[in-house]
Amino acid sequence: LGAGSAGRFEWLVHYASGNEALGWVSLRISESNRFAAEVGYSVVHAHRGRGIATEAVGAMVEEGFRRGRLREMRAFCLPENRASRAVLRNLGFADQGVLERGATVGGKAVDVIRHTLEHARWAESFTPNQAATQ
Repeated sequence: LGAGSAGRFEWLVHYASGNEALGWVSLRISESNRFAAEVGYSVVHAHRGRGIATEAVGAMVEEGFRRGRLREMRAFCLPENRASRAVLRNLGFADQGVLERGATVGGKAVDVIRHTLEHARWAESFTPNQAATQ
């Protein structure tokens, strides 16, 4: 990941002391807009509720803004996924409203909430790894 990069960048999440996969985080940067990325993440069910997603996504956001020189990050989640919405809110993402039929889950079109985080907001609100201590 570097300034001007495009593609999908994925990180496997695990504890420093072990090899067990806890989940993953990803950034997708389009060829047509190399200054914005879509954030994705998931934590294995048995490890949820421990702040892992917030720490991992926070580290990835920092990488994207610092090394990737991104200006904006976007994330989408289902309205009923309160845990995912809390992760994004804790990291400074702003709720941009519902995007009707914005995703497909199990072959069905579903509504999603669009969240955004601009570099300027992140830079004035967050220090490196601050999200992990919140």
